[in-house]
Amino acid sequence: MIKTNNFIIIFFSSIIFFITYFSIDKFKDGDIVKYKQVYDFFYAEKEIRENYFTLHNNTDIWGNNTNSKREYYSKFLTSKEYIHFIVIYLFSLFLDYEFFLSLINFLFVFILLKILNSYNVNLFISFLLVFTNFYILNLYFSIERLKVGLIILLVFLFFSIKYKNKFNKLISIGLITACLAHLQMAIV
Repeated sequence: MIKTNNFIIIFFSSIIFFITYFSIDKFKDGDIVKYKQVYDFFYAEKEIRENYFTLHNNTDIWGNNTNSKREYYSKFLTSKEYIHFIVIYLFSLFLDYEFFLSLINFLFVFILLKILNSYNVNLFISFLLVFTNFYILNLYFSIERLKVGLIILLVFLFFSIKYKNKFNKLISIGLITACLAHLQMAIV
């Protein structure tokens, strides 16, 4: 049976899912446009990708000149991080960008609320954080690589809370893996 708190967490995570899904096409500028462009390129058929490389300059900022998804990713996102690339590569095989972003936002909010709930943070305060905090709102739409890194870190934090005897090991693995998703996670 689902506990009341779990139901509420799923409900509010679902609200974020739907807000994300129905608002993505409203963005015409910013980082989300670049992330969507790269994801849609991965999602496109092989002929469309090959046609792109014949028509456009395919040299990235590091001088690489190959016709691969990895190089396209690094050209438009100016990034060499691997985890985010692998995540969008895998999800682009079967999901469109709107559903993908909505799903990772759902996952981010769900894990964040579960962790806050495990520390007995008042649900009202948690929901206020999820719906009104400027930095959290930016994570939903603008800083996708950082969000993927945070999701990884939050998953390991959640399991380290659950398995207290493995806390240091899980947090260390989580931090290293999160840094592979976004190098700025090294600051954490």
